[in-house]
Amino acid sequence: MRQRIPKTIYDRKQLPCVMTGGMVARFTDYTPDTIRKYTNQGLIPARKLGDEWRYDRDEFLAWWDSLSMKEANHA
Repeated sequence: MRQRIPKTIYDRKQLPCVMTGGMVARFTDYTPDTIRKYTNQGLIPARKLGDEWRYDRDEFLAWWDSLSMKEANHA
C-alpha cells in the first residue's frame, strides 16, 4: 500500500524515512525541476535507485538546516 503524502508538507514528523523528489519539493516549496537540478549538481544529498533519486530524511534535513544556518550567518 502506498503512503499518502499531503499536497504540502510543513511538519518534519510527516516526512517518511526515504523520500521521493516530489516529497522533497512539497516540503521545500521548490519546484520538482529545481529539486532535480540541485540533486544533479550534487547540492542535495540523494542516492539513485534505478533511474530515480531517493532522499534520506535525516541527510536531507541536515542539508535543509544548513541552508537556514547560512542565511542566518549572512543576515
